[in-house]
Amino acid sequence: ERHEKEEAERKAREEAERKAKEDAARQEREASERKAKEEAERKEREDAERREKEEAERKAKEDAERKDKEAAEAKARAPATDSLLADLDAFGKSDGEAPAAAPVTPPPAPPSPPAAAGAADSLLADLDSFSARDDEEKKAQEEAERKAKEDAARKAKEDAERREREAEEARRREEEGKAAEAKRAQEEAERKAREEEEARAEKAAAEQREKEEKAAAEKRKRAAKAATAGAAAGAAAADDDIDISDDDIDMDDVRRDEKALGEDSRKAARKRERAERRREEGLAAEDTVAPVAPRKRRKWGKPLSVGLFVVLLAGVGLVHVMPLSTTAYEKLASEALGVPVKIGSANLSLITGVQLKFSRVSLGSGIKAAAVRGYPNAGSVFGESKVFSKMELEGLVASQEQLAALLGGAMKGDRFKVARVEAQQVKLDGPLALPPLDVTLEIAGDGSVASATLRGPEALMVRLAPKGAEIAIEGKANSLVMPLLPELTLSDFSMKGSATRDGLHLTEWDGKWLDGRVAGTARVQWGGTWKAEGEISARGVNVAVFAPALISEGRVEGRGLYALAGPAPEKMMEGAKLLGTFTISKGVLGSFDLARAIQTGGAQGAGRTLFAEMTGEGTFEKGVTSLRKLNIQAGALSAGASLDIAADGALSGRVIADVKGGARSLSATLPISGTSKEPRIGK
Repeated sequence: ERHEKEEAERKAREEAERKAKEDAARQEREASERKAKEEAERKEREDAERREKEEAERKAKEDAERKDKEAAEAKARAPATDSLLADLDAFGKSDGEAPAAAPVTPPPAPPSPPAAAGAADSLLADLDSFSARDDEEKKAQEEAERKAKEDAARKAKEDAERREREAEEARRREEEGKAAEAKRAQEEAERKAREEEEARAEKAAAEQREKEEKAAAEKRKRAAKAATAGAAAGAAAADDDIDISDDDIDMDDVRRDEKALGEDSRKAARKRERAERRREEGLAAEDTVAPVAPRKRRKWGKPLSVGLFVVLLAGVGLVHVMPLSTTAYEKLASEALGVPVKIGSANLSLITGVQLKFSRVSLGSGIKAAAVRGYPNAGSVFGESKVFSKMELEGLVASQEQLAALLGGAMKGDRFKVARVEAQQVKLDGPLALPPLDVTLEIAGDGSVASATLRGPEALMVRLAPKGAEIAIEGKANSLVMPLLPELTLSDFSMKGSATRDGLHLTEWDGKWLDGRVAGTARVQWGGTWKAEGEISARGVNVAVFAPALISEGRVEGRGLYALAGPAPEKMMEGAKLLGTFTISKGVLGSFDLARAIQTGGAQGAGRTLFAEMTGEGTFEKGVTSLRKLNIQAGALSAGASLDIAADGALSGRVIADVKGGARSLSATLPISGTSKEPRIGK
């Protein structure tokens, strides 16, 4: 035993030294990798800053060249534009009274109506062609190029910042994962060391008991041999000793043999006495005592081995199907969990290792499991304490509130302990619509939940780590239908935050949506009334999906605040509010031609309007969308507008638009009506 103990201590020291060396080497390797990664990130940041600086210098140079070019073109176009506008004014005055001051040169004869109409059409065509084709296209193209460059620079900067944040987050998560893994490895090593120590102690105790039993058996055998030899020596006709081997002898056999031999000896003695009396009396000695035949040697080894083997097989089969009492398990589990625990039946299985199978298990009034498999530690099956390394649950049904209570609670006492709980396809009933989840709980030594992992469809994985009254949350999924907004489905989703009994606080969440990305924060409170509020931002979202008749192309970027409220999660949109600002780049008004509408005074406005940028403010409340301070820039065309979209899609608003052409410009105020599917502008 001392040798085994010293050997175990030596192995433990060697294992500890090996682990220490491995940890030191790993830490050194991680430090080297982290240093190399930080150096690479620093170089990447410097390169990004250098590229941004070069891009800014190039953009400033291009802006200066563009402004010089625009000034030269405007100077070149000014005489032609003034001439066209003067002709248009002259034509307008020719239908009314004569101009106040005659020009220096004699005016031409008044044109006839057909000629006047032709001149008007020609002038309008010239103005339209000049302002819409030349000025607008060039400026729109230049503005679009400039915006594209600015967007590229901004996106490059944002991408660099995002990559840096993601790298930092990945590094932090990796460090936390390594720390957790090291902690689990240490706990596993300690657990294995304890189990090995317990196994060695049990083995030593078993060997000691075996030695004592062997010594006692040997002593009893020697005593039995001595008693048997003495009894056999007293028999006159039994000169041969009974050959009894050490393997065949047993205490029950010894006692039976002693009794039989003693009885035979007494009978032989009585017969010899009767024979002597008869000889003395002259009688025939027909009753002469025959010599006692020696007992036939009996071989007990093989029958005993076969019998023990059969009994062992029968015992194993009987134990496997034999029901166990559930009283002790119900009592200890109820004391540990603080709620009544009921077990329908229990039995022991030895086919794939020691397992306890429980059926129809219920905890409290709502948590139910069709079956539970427990893996007990050595000595826990029939001992006073019940300690399980793992429990597997099947057909578990619980409420979301009960799951939260289990995560925040702890098992009491030391008589019932579980290190790990695994449950497949758990149904969590409650206000939130959740799919069936696989739940894994890691139980700490004090009985509290150290961590919980929830897994579901679309690679959904949520890690929960209770910390006092809060539960830290971190999750991700390939695709997720937002529980509070079933109409919203995000791909490449991730979140991070914490939860309490009263609500949920997400410090960050983001995902891909409509070819872009949305992100934000959330603070959710539940109870009699559900409330949610936070910030939301969008980048690169395809705005044409919302109302293609109004805006058929464009990418939106925006930021705002939102608030939801309702008696249940599915009714929170009834009290939804949203307030924010937005910018739409490189878009198209899908049903309006603002330049034509201005030129015709609103009589003709059907068509499309390309714009470089649209900015504005928006609110959403009770199903009504209000857009204010809308500013549209499209080369020579600029417009300001306001628009209300009712819950049924009805439109009401107006547009004030200007078309600049040299020193003069055209402007008009046009009403907006119709619906979001069939909008109208003008009269």
